[in-house]
Amino acid sequence: MRRRVRNTINACGYTSDTNKMFNSTNSELQIYNLKPKETVAEIGFGTGWLTGVILIKHDSLTYYANDIDEASLKAIDPITKKYLALRKTPNTNKLIIVKGTTAKTNLPANSFDKIIVRETFHHFEFPNEMLQDIKVLLKTSGTLFVYEPAVEKTFFSNECGSNNYSKADLLKYFADNNFTLIAEHDLFDSPGNIPSWWATNPTKIRPKKVFVFNKY
Repeated sequence: MRRRVRNTINACGYTSDTNKMFNSTNSELQIYNLKPKETVAEIGFGTGWLTGVILIKHDSLTYYANDIDEASLKAIDPITKKYLALRKTPNTNKLIIVKGTTAKTNLPANSFDKIIVRETFHHFEFPNEMLQDIKVLLKTSGTLFVYEPAVEKTFFSNECGSNNYSKADLLKYFADNNFTLIAEHDLFDSPGNIPSWWATNPTKIRPKKVFVFNKY
């Protein structure tokens, strides 16, 4: 297991160049607009690089990192410690790691100002059950951010082993589960599950969407 954790750290996109790190993720992080003292959840943190960037760049967050993958859950602590070593000021964020299931996050209800579901919705085995769970997690004024590939038609991706949803098909899931779309953003500089600073050919990055929802 130690070898698996080490390999995950190597795959987590780490760079000691914080200027490069921040510049290449700025367009996405501006959308999330995280504020001090907010309680935030990242559902499906994967290799943990976004968690690491956020913990360096922001202050006074209560940040829940949520996933179902055992290797990711074991690796997130050493990964975030490696990122946090780059902070120039003491860390004021609180990181809480929570293991979910395929149908439930196991996160605390009515607790979150913001929830980020990044490159994860199309992997949900039970999307309706997960959206009902997420709806309970958000505060009344809470905001849900859903980052997904921008595709014209829904198709099964062999690379992902799951569907990639068209905008219309994706929005139907959210409407059916009592979410209101309040904004959408196009990202052209974000390669997806790997960090933007790893992109070797930015002109070939597939465009992404970030959909922003409130619950009703």
